[in-house]
Amino acid sequence: MSLNFQPKFSGLDVSSFIASMVIGVSILTLPRVAVEAVGTADVWIDTLAGGIVAMIAGYFCAKLSQQYPSYHFFKITQILAGRWVGSLLILIYSLFYFFLCVYEARVQAEVIRHFLLDQTPIHVTIICFLLAGLYLVMGGAHPIVRLFLLFFPVTILILFSITLLNYQNFQIDNLLPVLKHGWTPLINGLAATSPSFMGFEVIMFLTYMMKSPADASKSVVIGLGFATLIYTTITLMVVGTLTAHEVKTLTWPTMEFVKQIEFPGAFFEHYELFFMVIWVFSIFTTFVFCFYLVSLGLSLLVPIRLPLLQVLLTPLLYAFAMVPQNLDQAFSLGTQLGYVSIMTSAFIPILLLLLSKWRKSANAQQDKQT
Repeated sequence: MSLNFQPKFSGLDVSSFIASMVIGVSILTLPRVAVEAVGTADVWIDTLAGGIVAMIAGYFCAKLSQQYPSYHFFKITQILAGRWVGSLLILIYSLFYFFLCVYEARVQAEVIRHFLLDQTPIHVTIICFLLAGLYLVMGGAHPIVRLFLLFFPVTILILFSITLLNYQNFQIDNLLPVLKHGWTPLINGLAATSPSFMGFEVIMFLTYMMKSPADASKSVVIGLGFATLIYTTITLMVVGTLTAHEVKTLTWPTMEFVKQIEFPGAFFEHYELFFMVIWVFSIFTTFVFCFYLVSLGLSLLVPIRLPLLQVLLTPLLYAFAMVPQNLDQAFSLGTQLGYVSIMTSAFIPILLLLLSKWRKSANAQQDKQT
């Protein structure tokens, strides 16, 4: 299967893709997760700090892929770490993206049942979600990225409109005093907010598809900067509108925030339906690209053609998505994936980047000696 897609993507395309990839399930739960970890209204500082940490890690991920601009990350691991260790790393990433798909499929079904289709069995929603994803993923990476770019402007428009329309309910006093308990709670909360930015490491699979791979590091930083701006703004507005104490008691605080929107004269109601639509689109596109990466990684490990492998993976995804007995267990899976993402998006890429630098330096010295 050829992995060269035409036309290539611009730096702006990749920045938009990264921002879309990061904005997913977490936008509904981040304010609550952050407040539970920090315990104060200073969670917006933690969100901003988590974004900065993600930008630094994303920069290193892009630098690694720029060392080998003709290959995607799975090929790079085999080049740097050898066949056996490289295959082990591919398996680790494939499993990570597999369970990320499981998490996204289950959570979207829970949200849809809670807010939209309360009489529809959850397994029906998951099956429809998986089949729609299978149809798209069999077309390859290019149409998936194009779908991201198609939905991104609409997503941004809706997200910023809900903050503007809810501005009248915002109370700055709910955010004061700043740093009442010092920096210690924020340091403790950083571990809870940073995983909300997982997904940016896909830059390592996009660089070889760019018109100018040299722009990869700039693109990922810009994309993460935009995602950080959105997350920080949403966190500020949610806590400033609902108070930190109330946010801590809500399962989906961002949805409750959206429900606060009121139009004069009742001209328009249920604005949360628009938010739900763009959220489901966002989750779907993220799910599909993760699905593609799972199949791509496993296709390098097992002698099965990519389309057949994608078909075989679909019932497995369904089976694992039905394992959690309730929403708390699904959230627990998401928390564990967040911790694993520290390894997949920072630790392993940085180690491989150092190995690449060392090899090139050693080869350069050897060439000088000869």
